[in-house]
Amino acid sequence: MGYVARAFNLGGEHAKAREICLRVLGHVGEADREYVLHFLTLELELAAADTAVGRDPLSVEALFTLAAVQRVSGDPGLARATLERAVRLQPSNPQTWMTLGRYQLAREPAAAVKELQAAIYLDPQSISPEAIAAGNREAIEVHNDYIQALEASARLRSASESRSRAAPGGLRGARPLPGLRSTQSRTGRAAP
Repeated sequence: MGYVARAFNLGGEHAKAREICLRVLGHVGEADREYVLHFLTLELELAAADTAVGRDPLSVEALFTLAAVQRVSGDPGLARATLERAVRLQPSNPQTWMTLGRYQLAREPAAAVKELQAAIYLDPQSISPEAIAAGNREAIEVHNDYIQALEASARLRSASESRSRAAPGGLRGARPLPGLRSTQSRTGRAAP
């Protein structure tokens, strides 16, 4: 659905917003019209998602929609905070954890491990061997997402360990240098 179609499918309560959009578009040159349409559509979608959350503040689906619009409109931090709010509202809902985990997977795969683990813990059938063997698309996607997060976490941990070993004065992997005396004197007591 195009920008204009989406803007005009938001419902009656946004009639004033649509009217303002039409007035703005009337004053915009042809070259800038696509950009302005995109911007206005995002603003209208954000207003509609905010309205949905306001109507049902306990709806995680409304929060998922709001987070998606926030992400698309260029505010990934706010989108993550909205998904974290969904988790706080319904911590025993595996879908809230899964949605946050998948969001994190796209940005920080290693950070997604905890959220995906929580989702799997709450719904172990989401990656059951039977579901995967039967070709259940959701089970396969959850499994693959989790493996991807684990691999990213392992790469990050490996890189961190490599940096700490290579760092000057690092203790990891450090061996005594040949030819240096121990800290004990010849008498067997520790040197001052």
